[in-house]
Amino acid sequence: MNTLGKLSVGVVGTRNHAGRLITLLGNSQKVSSLIAFHPEAVSENSEICVTRNIDELTECDAIVIASPTTTHFHYIKKFRDYSGYLFVEKPVVASSKEEIALLEMPNHFKSRLYVNYNFLFSDIYAELKNLVQSSRLGKPVYLGIESCHGLAFKSSYKDSWRSSSRYGVGEVVSVHFLNMISQLFDIDDFEILKVSGFNNSGIGNAFDTVVVSSNGNLNLEFSVLCSYATPYNFNIKLIGTNAILHYDGTRLCIDEPRDTFDSAGRFVSPPTVYEKVIHHSEAWRESLSSSVNYFLDKVLNRDHFCESHLRRALLAMKPFY
Repeated sequence: MNTLGKLSVGVVGTRNHAGRLITLLGNSQKVSSLIAFHPEAVSENSEICVTRNIDELTECDAIVIASPTTTHFHYIKKFRDYSGYLFVEKPVVASSKEEIALLEMPNHFKSRLYVNYNFLFSDIYAELKNLVQSSRLGKPVYLGIESCHGLAFKSSYKDSWRSSSRYGVGEVVSVHFLNMISQLFDIDDFEILKVSGFNNSGIGNAFDTVVVSSNGNLNLEFSVLCSYATPYNFNIKLIGTNAILHYDGTRLCIDEPRDTFDSAGRFVSPPTVYEKVIHHSEAWRESLSSSVNYFLDKVLNRDHFCESHLRRALLAMKPFY
């Protein structure tokens, strides 16, 4: 366990996103040792010890659950009596039954459970939050998000868990933005959202395209399109009564004022008065690193996570139950 201010960390999973987390943890000055669990003892990183005995991870200060999404709650239950901290990749549960079971777990256990929605640590989110919290935007009117690429057409997709998961791209990508929306606009209940799912690639049986919209039952209208079956496209557009923010994966701009006219007194598009270069891929990598560091600091300081953290993490999955 914790020695000289450094942490021992166990990881459930070794490949893909788990591999990225292992690299971040291995490079952290806050981590003294790493061990990973995989049922077949397989690792893409020769520098980490991999075990088939999951109980070995309970000797660590913290455990990271980065296995396929449908197994997250399975491992949470396994660690119910674990006295350390849990870092769980989103989504934390995959059904209303699992949600109820998690909420019934002891508070002291839930207060040491962190769900990784790392988009909240990105520069993109920071810009959105600054604008929403200022008077500059005015009243938020509409938020549109598009996050798409062609993963479904890669040869590795067909035999991966993503092509057969229950909610497809919704549980992997859409939930990031639903969590962000709940945080950004302090939404505690999404009520009834409209969810449309499609398999546009014809590969596997999961939804490779999902659209979630507010369906007219919130003060803010929004639409979130996520797809594994299109050319790369990342766009965010936030429209307020005073200004417009738009982001295309590289440039984030704010256009204002609303009252911009041509020589005949007709409304025209307002000029861009603020611009910042933010590369989406870099922002995502940096946000993941920041999220991991935030978690490690909590473990080192023996701090607990507030109740609202888990509540909002669960809220993001409700449209898919």
